[in-house]
Amino acid sequence: MKNSALMLHLESYNMLEIKDVEALVSIAETRHLNKGDFFIREGERCEDLAFVHSGFLHAYYSSKSLDEITYCIVFPNEVVTALSSYISNQKSRISIQALTDTEIEVLPKQQLNELVNSNHNIQRFFSTIIESYLLKLENRFFQFQKDGAKNRYKELLKNHPEFIQNIPLKLLASYLGVTPRHLSRIRASKN
Repeated sequence: MKNSALMLHLESYNMLEIKDVEALVSIAETRHLNKGDFFIREGERCEDLAFVHSGFLHAYYSSKSLDEITYCIVFPNEVVTALSSYISNQKSRISIQALTDTEIEVLPKQQLNELVNSNHNIQRFFSTIIESYLLKLENRFFQFQKDGAKNRYKELLKNHPEFIQNIPLKLLASYLGVTPRHLSRIRASKN
């Protein structure tokens, strides 16, 4: 069956019947992004929600000085979308770009909305996905408010060691909210 990786991912939630999983898989499109390709660019409308099968994506916005400020990093087995654009149908204020060769399973908004509106299980599942996405963003916000850069780095190293090895120092520093020089000091410290 097509999109078997997506099928396994959807089944792992233990919320959907097989017919629901099949309905979602039937609208999904596997998309391969090469390193540097965009899922969405700032100023476009986001019409897709996707599950990351492999690779990493970088969600960022541009500051007034046109520096890229990392909004979040999307890892395998996570959902990716420009949420405010997806929900409001307004232009996205962020860009989402592949940091590595990436494979995603894309669910087009119109077809997903039809399933959500006609199927209670899928509606409940979609609500859970959006809640999880919001919790991830809220946790990131609180992490910046409460934890120092060193703790944010340790947490990232603990949860995603492969990320540290695949991401340029400048981007990793932006993700942690520090300068590359400060990140070098954090990495060099033994504690």
